[in-house]
Amino acid sequence: MTIVRQENNTLKMYQGDTGRIKFTGFKTDKNYLISFSIYNSKREFITELKQNTEKSDSLIFKITQEISNKLTVAPNLIYETYYYGLKYNDAETGSENTIIMKNSKFGELNKLIVFPIKTEGL
Repeated sequence: MTIVRQENNTLKMYQGDTGRIKFTGFKTDKNYLISFSIYNSKREFITELKQNTEKSDSLIFKITQEISNKLTVAPNLIYETYYYGLKYNDAETGSENTIIMKNSKFGELNKLIVFPIKTEGL
């Protein structure tokens, strides 16, 4: 696993690698659909993962190689900055709301720093 989370909620990883990201603190009163979305620096949509909480206070999203290969780094850059967000959807009320991460303030963006592929696999 090569995804590193910093205290400010910034995630760091290498393009092409796989890993897991655990999020905790969800409400456990009912089953919520949680969306984990990634956007580029122009705030253009890259990908989204969705998962039900099953009344658990935590979820683990799996980042596959297929997903991380979409997170490219230009040859002239040391790294590329992407952004991620979490939303929860309550099927009973139809509400969908952004989740503000621990140690974050309203309006702050969650960074995903991607470094270029270190080595090619098999």
